[in-house]
Amino acid sequence: MNCLNRQVTPLQLSEQGKIFHSQIRHLLQQLESNLAELRGGSDYAQRKIKIAAAHSLSLGLLPSIISQMPPLFTWAIEAIDVDEAVDKLREGQSDCIFFLSRRRFAGSAV
Repeated sequence: MNCLNRQVTPLQLSEQGKIFHSQIRHLLQQLESNLAELRGGSDYAQRKIKIAAAHSLSLGLLPSIISQMPPLFTWAIEAIDVDEAVDKLREGQSDCIFFLSRRRFAGSAV
């Protein structure tokens, strides 16, 4: 790819160079925005943690645990079925999940 038009003086960007420059500028802006979010300069300033939990946990146990935590975060608890909670975690719609299971995982009862 030739980004510069060397046929003119002073040098100028070629059409490909203009497109490349525009795309790189957009990527850098996106990177700066992402870094600001990670530093707490955007929606992350709220420090919201989304929890998907089984109905039995989300109505009793989790609210009492969260009420004892220091107010560093905003908590959002969603009461849903276990399979749906796992899907939300996989899709990035939840930060963590809580559930009880009698299934065996790695050779031990959970």
